[in-house]
Amino acid sequence: SDEHSTTEELSVALQAVTNFNEGLNANFLYENDNHILSFTFDDSTKIGKNYYIYGVVEDRTGNSLTFCVPFIGFNSNVVKMIMTEVRSVSDSKNDLREHVEFLVLEEGNLAGVQVLIGGEESKKYSFPAIDVKKGDLIVYHPEKVGDGIEDELYDDLTLCRHIDSNENARDLWGTSEKSVIGNNDDIIVLYDQVNDFIMDAVMFRKADTVTWTKNKQLAADFINDAGIYDSSDIENANYTKGGTAPVSASAKHTLQRLNTSDILQKIHNDEKVELPVKVDSESWQIVKGAFSPGVVE
Repeated sequence: SDEHSTTEELSVALQAVTNFNEGLNANFLYENDNHILSFTFDDSTKIGKNYYIYGVVEDRTGNSLTFCVPFIGFNSNVVKMIMTEVRSVSDSKNDLREHVEFLVLEEGNLAGVQVLIGGEESKKYSFPAIDVKKGDLIVYHPEKVGDGIEDELYDDLTLCRHIDSNENARDLWGTSEKSVIGNNDDIIVLYDQVNDFIMDAVMFRKADTVTWTKNKQLAADFINDAGIYDSSDIENANYTKGGTAPVSASAKHTLQRLNTSDILQKIHNDEKVELPVKVDSESWQIVKGAFSPGVVE
């Protein structure tokens, strides 16, 4: 209302629903022709923080309605990174859990970046708002099962004591109590939601898997539009050559990116790595008996 906008005080109705009297000062402009109400804040929002716009609208006859619009502090500096290692099998006996490892190419903030697995909404993971630097390693653990689990949200990278953790990498955990990544086949996408941009993706399968499920086919078509693979056909997915065993038959075997050393060299030389990085069926391979979350060479 004009009255409360002038006094910069919350109305009685808004005080009742918000239960606070502090917030960001905001100016608004209503475009009558387009029926658009625009808000401009006096101070910048914090990246990744949850905010709510509360307001009261009133018609010509005096009927009023209180509204609430949630939004997240905008990230204008989205991080650039790629995947470097995937473990698709867990070993409960030895507390080895599935994971996805990431290498930061350009510093930025993780807010707005998502990991999409198998094209399933329930398997989506959104990174928290954390500033990271070029060359940093991040390990995402979808299964929140095991000992010593801690999310390393701040500068202390020794906080997590899980067997898969490494003091040189930032460990972040999902919420699932069971396996998330498919053992026989799956598609993992690293997605910049802020800019609607796919940074990286990997498709993998065992050799005798010849078709995607419906959701995975949709995910394959999604990354095909980004030009990462030549096509979304399952034949282009990475797999263990010469056999029909699952992609990662042991928790001690991981799917690793083979051109990581070249990318590391570009980072060290301050060369720009263009995203997305194009891959083919030879770009990722199973490395047997070698698992090193938090270490890249």
